Amino acid sequence: MAHKSGYITDFDSSSSMLFALGHFLHQKPFIGCGIAPALPDFTAKLIRAIPKKIRRDIYGWSGKVGAVSVKKARRVNSEEISGWIIKQYPAGKKYPAVTIGSSNGAIMHLCAALGIPWLPQTALLSVRRQLHPDDVRGDAEWGKRVVKEFLPSNPDLAAYQAHDPLQDRLMIREMGYFRLKRLKLGRLLEEFIRNSVEPGGTVFSIECNYAWPVYRLGERHTFQIGGLGGLEPQEYLQGNAKIDEFLSHYKTTARCWNLEGAALSRPEAEWGFDEELYHDTMRFCHRYGFRLERIRFDHPEALTPFVADLYRAWYAKMGWETNRLFAECFAMVEPLWTFKSGAIPFWMAFNTTCSSELLDQYLKKHPELEEVFVMLMSNGVDNAIGLTPIARWKEIIRQTRKGGDFLGVDEKQYPVDFGSFVIYHSEIRRKMGQRHQLPPPLTLDELHEFLKNNPFSEHVTWHIEKNDS
Repeated sequence: MAHKSGYITDFDSSSSMLFALGHFLHQKPFIGCGIAPALPDFTAKLIRAIPKKIRRDIYGWSGKVGAVSVKKARRVNSEEISGWIIKQYPAGKKYPAVTIGSSNGAIMHLCAALGIPWLPQTALLSVRRQLHPDDVRGDAEWGKRVVKEFLPSNPDLAAYQAHDPLQDRLMIREMGYFRLKRLKLGRLLEEFIRNSVEPGGTVFSIECNYAWPVYRLGERHTFQIGGLGGLEPQEYLQGNAKIDEFLSHYKTTARCWNLEGAALSRPEAEWGFDEELYHDTMRFCHRYGFRLERIRFDHPEALTPFVADLYRAWYAKMGWETNRLFAECFAMVEPLWTFKSGAIPFWMAFNTTCSSELLDQYLKKHPELEEVFVMLMSNGVDNAIGLTPIARWKEIIRQTRKGGDFLGVDEKQYPVDFGSFVIYHSEIRRKMGQRHQLPPPLTLDELHEFLKNNPFSEHVTWHIEKNDS
């Protein structure tokens, strides 16, 4: 397995889920979000002993270390990115299916259940620069210059530049974010599917239709302010009392963030799907006789309850207990130990209200779940709008009969708890323990049987395309 691509950021929703699934298909644990080595637990204590301000500075600096220079960004090549994706998976293996498209933790667990790869549409390119986090205009102008270095030579990529002065406040001082979305499969991914998926096998197109207002800066280049979390899209652009209070804390004169001109509704940079890839995938499937199934959903977390329900039904069929829920957060995921601990996966996009309330609603709907274990992603912004406080998370955990616990979370340090990245995996093993060995993969027939008996909500559609070839 080769993590390093040379320019794609290793710690990101897309990269981390790719690494996690690659580790799983190699039957390896996913430690330290794929970027930190296995370290003794006392290392977390040492990190937590560092004064909070210095911890924040180190966190922001760590993002700069993972970013590349503008000069190195010139090396971006869509086929090289494809090769890097393919290298995460076991060589020479045949699969019944493959998934392509949006980054999504629930889909990662669906792939783990089926024992199949996921080919992400999106990859994060972070480029070093220094800028005040509220200077969105400066970032947009700088971004125009940067994309000229690589976008003209990559006609099958689009640059979705993103600037989130709320959730990414510590990081964007030192780097700019460009989420590169693939518009066509390209030669290497086509070859991978043809060689690795059984003849007549299935290609799942994973399409998150979550939209966001963006500004068009050039051909295949858009600029997005904010992202999924504690604010609605228009609140970033127009401002409100919550933003006034947040920015007053940082002693800045900004009161909202926007650019001149009208914003367009486009796929959200991190989680959204650019439909141009679907049309190319459909062409490919028709040409080579693959079955195409299109999974469309309107929010990154819309598939989370479905996948949890699927695991519950599958575990029950195998005679496993179905009373334990494992709530993961952002890139803090662990598919191998989900199975080993006999836990039902419940992926949350972040640590904000929409995620905590989704978890609360699911537990209330399923009182047979007797315990819940929760991982929480720390981003260093302890006054972030919409951040769910520890007291609320504890209240959610306590509603189950056996309760449960946090995994890798220091309640007093969160959300500036960067020791969590070191210790969460050992706490999974210690607190949840091993109940089972890996089961045989879920079959496509079993998946479709479950679909027949468990219709989706209005937020998800699952459509099988006709193949007229």
